[in-house]
Parts: sequence; structure tokens; C-alpha cells
Amino acid sequence: MSASVLVIDDNAELLALYESVLGWNGYRAICLEEPPLSLEVVNETRPDAVILDLHFGGQQFEGWRFLQLLRADPSRAELPVIVCTAGLAEVRDAEEWLRRHNVWVLTKPFVINDLERVLREAIPASHQAVGR
Repeated sequence: MSASVLVIDDNAELLALYESVLGWNGYRAICLEEPPLSLEVVNETRPDAVILDLHFGGQQFEGWRFLQLLRADPSRAELPVIVCTAGLAEVRDAEEWLRRHNVWVLTKPFVINDLERVLREAIPASHQAVGR
């Protein structure tokens, strides 16, 4: 079974790009246009990693809230998260916290090779996509 990645971003074009790139690399993409208010979708889909934008429709902290929700749940505390954001200063300020909480950072705009590299780093080898 291929690894699955939950992708949460409010840009429909970017979600389509993620879905294509993940599919090309053997991953199954589960895409959402806004961060959920609970971990229900995570519990139902059981992704091997999450790609998360931090800002949604001008709401600066929506992505951060979801990330903190994930990290507050002991059963999801080690789930790899890739924060994909244009907020470079914001993630630099939180760099130590992010590193301690199993979070990778991919800055926008990014090249596809960087996304593929971060996925390989974040997802344990035992959960890597098949057919790669």
C-alpha cells in the first residue's frame, strides 16, 4: 500500500499540483482547502505525513492552530508535518519549536525537487511510497 499525505492548503491550483506530484511519486494525496477544526480527518485517513499551509484566507493563525492540535494529541505527536509557507520570518522565529516537534519547512515558492526531497526526509523509509 502506498503512503498517504494529507495536504491542507487554500489554493486550489497548488492543491492540484501537490496531488499530481504526490501521485507521480507514488503517494496518495488527501486534499483539503481549509484546516479541520478537529483531528477527525486525521483519525479517519491515517496519513503518513501532512503538508500544511499556515495562512488561510487572510487568517494568520489557522494553520498554526491545526499544527498545535496535532502536536497536543499524543497519538499524533510524531506524525511528520511539512509546513509550506511564504511566511519565512514567521517560521524562522519558530524554527527551534518546529524542529523539536517533527516539522519540516518548505518555503513558497518551491521547486518540485525540493518537495520530493522533503517528503523523503519526513516520511520514514518504512512508509515511503511504493513503485519509486
